[in-house]
Amino acid sequence: MVEVRYSGENGGNGLISRLLERDRSESIGRFLKPSIAQLEYYDGKGIRLLVNAYFTPLEAHTQNVHLGIYTRRGLLPGFIKRLVLAPLFGRVLAQDRRILRQQACNIECFGEAPYISTELDLIGPHIVKMLSGDAVTPSEKQVKLEL
Repeated sequence: MVEVRYSGENGGNGLISRLLERDRSESIGRFLKPSIAQLEYYDGKGIRLLVNAYFTPLEAHTQNVHLGIYTRRGLLPGFIKRLVLAPLFGRVLAQDRRILRQQACNIECFGEAPYISTELDLIGPHIVKMLSGDAVTPSEKQVKLEL
């Protein structure tokens, strides 16, 4: 498992962030080998949003993604939250799908390019290292960023 914790950051500018992360105090990104990604968002009252993504390989370069989206109980019943959240997260996944298709086209046209990360990508290099079979040391498993 690789985990990164972000503390003291403000919510993003996107619609989902404005709706669900207004008072974010901490967020956690986690990857569990071989194919589970988790995002947790906390505010002063505890966990506000939890997203579990399960990736199921179908064939080479093709996989299904199943999402579990959990929110804290509130005034709105679950079926209304679902009516709002499903299209929002569907839009996010459509954007990701479009980017991955563009990347696949570029690889097909120009060949495999080396992937490059910057210091801003706190979790990606550790995931690549873990998936390639290299050992991830305990200090690399959990990265904490204070903003």
